[in-house]
Amino acid sequence: MTTPSRDMLIRQLTQTAQGIPALSPSVARRIMEHFQRTGPSAADDALTSRERDVLALIGKGFRNSEVAQAFDLFEHTVAGHIKNIYKKLDISSRAEASWHAVRLGLNG
Repeated sequence: MTTPSRDMLIRQLTQTAQGIPALSPSVARRIMEHFQRTGPSAADDALTSRERDVLALIGKGFRNSEVAQAFDLFEHTVAGHIKNIYKKLDISSRAEASWHAVRLGLNG
């Protein structure tokens, strides 16, 4: 395994600070290909307002504890919202959730 260059590391940290998920190009490509095949989902409209709020922060790289603090919720409640989001969008990772947040315009 090679170590990342200093410039690459700085770029990745800067992007993470800006809320851009740190995905390798191959992972990002696979996610994009998957959703290009499946297209928009009716499940997008099934998200509640709170679920969309949670998804927006997850898309910005927030941890569950940070989302809970932002909305004055228990971390367990946030975990429940995330579980519902994953189920409704038929996803299983934060990377996919981040992609959906961007696609739905929740990253602004």
